[in-house]
Amino acid sequence: MIESLKLYFEDQKSWWVFVYNVILAFFLAVLVMLMDVRYWGDLDALPSVLLTSQNFAQMILSSLAGSLFAVATFTFATMLSVMSYYASSFGPRTIENFLFRKSSTQTLGIYLGGFVYCLVSLFFMRESQGEYLVMSGTVALMYGITSVLYFIRFVFDISQSVQHNQVIKGLFERASKIISENKAFFEAATFVDQLPSIKGAASQSVQSLKQGYLDFVDIDRLFDLAKECKCVIVLKVRNGDFVGKGAVLAEAYSLKKQKDWEKFEEKLNRSFIFQHEPSSMYNPDFALSKLTDIALRSASPSINDPNTISHVFRYQSILLGELGQAPARYAVYLEEIELPSSQTLEVGVCYDYCPFQKILFQNFGQLVQYINQDAYLIRDLYEALYFIGLNSSHKHQEVIKGFISYLSNKITDHFESEYDQRMFNEVMEPIARLRPKETEKNEE
Repeated sequence: MIESLKLYFEDQKSWWVFVYNVILAFFLAVLVMLMDVRYWGDLDALPSVLLTSQNFAQMILSSLAGSLFAVATFTFATMLSVMSYYASSFGPRTIENFLFRKSSTQTLGIYLGGFVYCLVSLFFMRESQGEYLVMSGTVALMYGITSVLYFIRFVFDISQSVQHNQVIKGLFERASKIISENKAFFEAATFVDQLPSIKGAASQSVQSLKQGYLDFVDIDRLFDLAKECKCVIVLKVRNGDFVGKGAVLAEAYSLKKQKDWEKFEEKLNRSFIFQHEPSSMYNPDFALSKLTDIALRSASPSINDPNTISHVFRYQSILLGELGQAPARYAVYLEEIELPSSQTLEVGVCYDYCPFQKILFQNFGQLVQYINQDAYLIRDLYEALYFIGLNSSHKHQEVIKGFISYLSNKITDHFESEYDQRMFNEVMEPIARLRPKETEKNEE
């Protein structure tokens, strides 16, 4: 339930900024009006320079309301233009990263909140207040000055946000944060290259009762279910996978088949959260794919921007190096429980944490088709793979070497000259000598 709310608020985060500012402005207007009518606070103790007559305050509020609404309309139109530019230049999936920028949504929220403040203040003003000095106009003036400062910040941020380097840097920082959180989430797991063998166990396939993008797997709930039903649950899906109704979610291995299978299947399905759109909150692969989208667009004949592709390769090498630090492919949570017969049985959950070969292909497979005739970009790709290997575990270094063999086979026919081969070998030789850092330390 908590994770579902987190995903919901993460997806709607940009719109909640508007709601927050409008609500804050409404309560500010109510608070100031309570002070104006002397219901709360000692307004007369304030310096007279901070107070205005009611007529003058009404003039300020009405003028500011019209101005703020006009600027809010302009800001919204600017945001729509930038969103359109993002979709055409960087890919539709990068739009949410623009909306997550605080300056964009906050500025629009400030103007909408100011408009609401002015309307509410004007509505509550009564003619009976004419003999009093009020504070509403002064607060509106301060709000207007603050809005100007936010607008200056918005203009500067928009000019920065449409630059390729800034967009790539923003995507990199968000992806790096997601990868770090994902590693922390699986910190308690044991990592293995092969799934544990379960001798004499009966296998049953658990089918999905829902459909959509799998955005979260509740490992703790699955582990409790495995202990309750005395089984090992091997997950067949990962965060970010699209799952159709009836698709196999997991295999349940137990000494005896589950008696109430429908109840068991329903309980297991409750451990998965599906949405109609993929989310990067628990899915590093989706965060990485946005960088790949930018590289693919830059590689298209209509744009043909090799420098941006090289820039993306360098950031991808850092992120994939972080993923490659995983000791092995599978994250396993196992525990021995004692049976009534005094025997022990291993139960738990197995998750496909880092299928590194698949991850490399998802990030570079399509790009190879576009750049397989560009020696400069191929060399940059080899260099990126080398940097990935420097930070990866031994098993994943072997996967990288296998991917390089695949890459070499794809480009062999295009680069037959001795100069091209020499240039590639300068990078490939260090890759062939890659060893995990732990091995180097032991040898020293």
